[in-house]
Parts: sequence; structure tokens; C-alpha cells
Amino acid sequence: MQQLSKNQLEELYPKGMVLQLTERIDDPYSPKEVGDIFTVKCADDNMQLHGSWKSGGSIAIVVGKDKFISV
Repeated sequence: MQQLSKNQLEELYPKGMVLQLTERIDDPYSPKEVGDIFTVKCADDNMQLHGSWKSGGSIAIVVGKDKFISV
């Protein structure tokens, strides 16, 4: 996926959008399983979405790397 600006990411994934993982995020401090729910708060210039996980934790979603769908 080509690099997107923060503004482009926020247009694609606006604050409040709910996402669901379709592939596990293997992180040693905050692993996330398929089906985990994430609510977008904001985006950054590193192609990351920040927000809150229903299961807890604060790991960002990396657009173009992590697999998810909007729900």
C-alpha cells in the first residue's frame, strides 16, 4: 500500500469508526486475536491508527500491515 498522509488516513478511517481484526496481531505486550474490536480515535503520519480496543490495551493498527475490516 502506498504511503498516505494523516489527513487521507483520517478520511478513510474517521474518528469513531469500528474495525475488527481478521488476522492476529502478534505483539509481546498487547497481542490481539482475530475478531478483536477497535474504535478509531486518530491517525498519524506513520500509517497507524490509534484508538481503543474492546479487549483493552493500546497497540495501534498499522494500515497496510495489519488485516481488518470495518463493522
